[in-house]
Amino acid sequence: MRVAESLADFCIRHREKETQQELARRIPKYQEVIRNSFPAKDAKGNFVSSSAVLDMVFIPDGEFVMGASDRIPELGCTDEHPQVKVRISRPFWIARTEVDIWQLRKILPAFKIPKWNGIKMDEPDYPAGNITWDQAMFVCKRITEEERALGHIPAGYEYRLPTEAEWEYACRAGTDTVYYWGNLFGAEGAQYANSLDRKAGNRFGWKTAGEWGLAPSDPFPAMAPVGSFKPNAWGLFDMAGNVSEWCYDYYHKNFYMIMARGNQDARKDPRNEFPVRVAYKELRPFDAGTTTRDIPCKVIRGGNWGNTPDKLRSAARDCMPQNERNNGVGFRPVLAPVIKTSIANEQAR
Repeated sequence: MRVAESLADFCIRHREKETQQELARRIPKYQEVIRNSFPAKDAKGNFVSSSAVLDMVFIPDGEFVMGASDRIPELGCTDEHPQVKVRISRPFWIARTEVDIWQLRKILPAFKIPKWNGIKMDEPDYPAGNITWDQAMFVCKRITEEERALGHIPAGYEYRLPTEAEWEYACRAGTDTVYYWGNLFGAEGAQYANSLDRKAGNRFGWKTAGEWGLAPSDPFPAMAPVGSFKPNAWGLFDMAGNVSEWCYDYYHKNFYMIMARGNQDARKDPRNEFPVRVAYKELRPFDAGTTTRDIPCKVIRGGNWGNTPDKLRSAARDCMPQNERNNGVGFRPVLAPVIKTSIANEQAR
């Protein structure tokens, strides 16, 4: 579908009339296939959502151990401990890739990402970074509205951002290692994840000496087209690297400790819906220094193209204020059980 639309646009601009006519005939057929692809009641298969053309992957319910392992030496922070056995009580679907710019423009046609360091980041197949948590949630609500109107959403489900537990469960895909491919990054990690490597670090003048597990290079100095690296065992691409991904939850440094000390209900479909002020450090705009603010933040997961490998571990946690944007932070929707909120897209009057 994406290729056909791009070719049609090319043909219009270059007056390739015969090819344009052939694509005009084919595109409606592709659209019809997508319109008829949706999760029926009790279905367990994959499907493609019609409104944003998201390739949605079925994830079964189950249990997993959330957090950084004490058995394997990790560079984790205290906010990843203690490990907690978590129950995901209902199956859900998650997008196979991060939402890319072509998909997002189905919902937000004017969306753009500015160049960074002379590198164009606005290609259609690049992940849609530079989007706030609020924008990502409103897009998910918009998709929910459109898909529900078509009868394409199972009862009790909605499109939204994944909870932190849902995200890590999908990322690990049954593994308990540091990364979903093993315990080391290096050259092997560069086959699975787009991260900061020595070559890119040298290009941008960033200090990389002594960084743990850094790969020599991967094919991309910054962002990469979604799906450019190997997937995890459940067929999900870029769960480590490329862009970090917004999660539903507010960040709480001691959330795992709260789960561990709670009863079984605290470890069933856990999420933190309560804002907690955290010390959020960021670069100041005109120098190399930093400033720290005391502000509630939302969880981001997976690490991005500018992060060192320790930030790309399956257990690694980070956070950012929900109304801020960064070209290294995007999102990946889930079709999952409804979480009641006051977020809504209202018609202008």
